[in-house]
Amino acid sequence: MKKLICSLLIAMLAFTVSPAQPAARKAAPKVRAASAGSVFQLGKRTIAIPPPDGFTEAASQLEEVRQRFTVTEDPNLDLLAVHLPSEVFQTLKRGEATEPDFYTKVSVSKTLREIDVSPIDFSGLTNTFQSQFAQLTNPDGPTMKSILKHLEKNLSELSERETKVTANQIINVGEIEKTANVYSLLLLMNLNIQNDAGQRGGPLLCGTAFLRVNHKVIFVYAYRQYRTESDVELMRGFTKQWLAKIAAANQAGGS
Repeated sequence: MKKLICSLLIAMLAFTVSPAQPAARKAAPKVRAASAGSVFQLGKRTIAIPPPDGFTEAASQLEEVRQRFTVTEDPNLDLLAVHLPSEVFQTLKRGEATEPDFYTKVSVSKTLREIDVSPIDFSGLTNTFQSQFAQLTNPDGPTMKSILKHLEKNLSELSERETKVTANQIINVGEIEKTANVYSLLLLMNLNIQNDAGQRGGPLLCGTAFLRVNHKVIFVYAYRQYRTESDVELMRGFTKQWLAKIAAANQAGGS
């Protein structure tokens, strides 16, 4: 269980540093045809993942986005979807450089992908996360040091530059929702990434959720640059609304 939770933390932190795009390209990126909807086969079951309102799924259409987030994903997880605001997606589709300040992703554990998860198992997973969260996210603890080392290695390979990643304590701003099939909370983190190309980072809000749909557990993340206190309530509402949309899209699959 601890290994799984560490994988979730790596996935969460890796995605906070992934959206930055390189300098503007001369040619437009490789674009795949848009799909009718994001439907994934997890074991013997299918899971539908609709985008948040106003967002477009990018990993299935833009090869650069898929590669960037696959490289930074934890090896114990599979990346399912990346969503960007539709106007940002169109900018990237034209081959123009941009750095989104609002984005989402969905992952699944490679182990849990094939396993049906009961309500009791789901409760055990979320309870373990709650009880171990403070210990595992201590920036001076062995777990976070290992996670940051993992990120530095992957980001250095991705950028082809030696990259240093530092982090302050991840703050649990509070639970968003807790039901038999949902556990979501809002986190505030501050990561700094530095290499010879410069430094970036800053405070970032992350809506993080364990969502049980069609007997499967998926991990849902929503990120937004933190600028004002109003961003907190915006992210609470955004995360809760999107989780409800995903659950509704899978309602026919049962629980």
